[in-house]
Amino acid sequence: LNGIETSLPTLKIKANVMYGMFIEVPRSQADKLPSTTFNHMQTMANIVRFKTFELTELDNRIHRAQYEALDVELQIFDELCQLVLDHASSIRLLAFSLASLDVSSSF
Repeated sequence: LNGIETSLPTLKIKANVMYGMFIEVPRSQADKLPSTTFNHMQTMANIVRFKTFELTELDNRIHRAQYEALDVELQIFDELCQLVLDHASSIRLLAFSLASLDVSSSF
């Protein structure tokens, strides 16, 4: 939270699929957070959830990194598949040779 002092005994940073990352505080402590920094998001029975600009930005960066990592992973997988296809006849010949060797050694 970049040096923001809250003086709250309990403050949790959580995340879920629906809301992304958020700050959760006990309902009794919610009014102690400055509304200029902490944007109210959700009130539940015993807790209140807030977002900040910084937390939203961090959440966005994490999601972008996940998509970029997946993109790289798919590129590597495509290259591996192409390598296997390019060498399919050699792989098939090697598999046949190893199978023959395996059968021969069992007698």
